Amino acid sequence: MNGKIFTHEPRPRVLKTNIKKITQHVSKRIVEMGYDVYISHSNKSKSRYLEIKLTEARKIVVRISDHHADKLNRWRYKFDIRVTAARPGSVDYIEFLDAFKQIAGEKK
Repeated sequence: MNGKIFTHEPRPRVLKTNIKKITQHVSKRIVEMGYDVYISHSNKSKSRYLEIKLTEARKIVVRISDHHADKLNRWRYKFDIRVTAARPGSVDYIEFLDAFKQIAGEKK
């Protein structure tokens, strides 16, 4: 049989999507790993903040937003997840999940 051989292309990453959807996806993945996630909302923008409790004494805070963080508050966030275009100091949510898997592997 001399038919065409089909190869599947990898699915492209979603670079622009809804903040709510990214928050749901990321929090679901982290809860599946066995960590508690607390979600809080910004009073001024659409930003979401995830507090992930690693141990009783340690937690990390992750910011999901479509704009830069204030210079005064940047030190509070371990990761800044971008929703649209790349900006300095921000990561894609897939990059964050890969980095968190490494952090989780170190802590357990």
